[in-house]
Amino acid sequence: MDYIGEHLLPGQLGHFFIILSLVATGVATVSYFMAVRSSSDEEAKSWKKLARWAFITECVSVFAIFGLLFYIISNHLFEYHYAWKHSSRSLEVKYLLSCFWEGQEGSFLLWSVWHCVIGLIIIPTAKKWEAPVMTVLSFAQFSLATMLAGLYFFGQKFGSNPFMLLRDSGVLDNARPCI
Repeated sequence: MDYIGEHLLPGQLGHFFIILSLVATGVATVSYFMAVRSSSDEEAKSWKKLARWAFITECVSVFAIFGLLFYIISNHLFEYHYAWKHSSRSLEVKYLLSCFWEGQEGSFLLWSVWHCVIGLIIIPTAKKWEAPVMTVLSFAQFSLATMLAGLYFFGQKFGSNPFMLLRDSGVLDNARPCI
């Protein structure tokens, strides 16, 4: 069913970048781990090259997620559960940014943004420590990405997607009809 006036593109792009982030950080984690475990320098160099590209892709995805969520919050697109629950039209512009870490998803996203910044500093400066440090950092990013994706493990849901529509969140199921 289509609803008139819904802005679905930011949410669809957000879902895409969350999945891209999850896959890219998984590739980066495995690649950096393989670089640490490599027996030859040439093999380690090859794994690090793949890992760097994957981590940069992860960073682009995280910054895109951040930008899209800010777009949703600042334009008051209340069809998204996160904007409906954590922001208000009465907030001044300077307070709209704080809506990010008011919710669980935004807190995970904020951690992920800072991990990206740290990773982008470590990659060119860490020399021989790059692969072991980035293995841990990439695994932390992978864990955060699973929380943003809202995945199910063994029947339990971990995390929640900030791009979930209000109509899909279950909030409106308990609403009383207007008379």
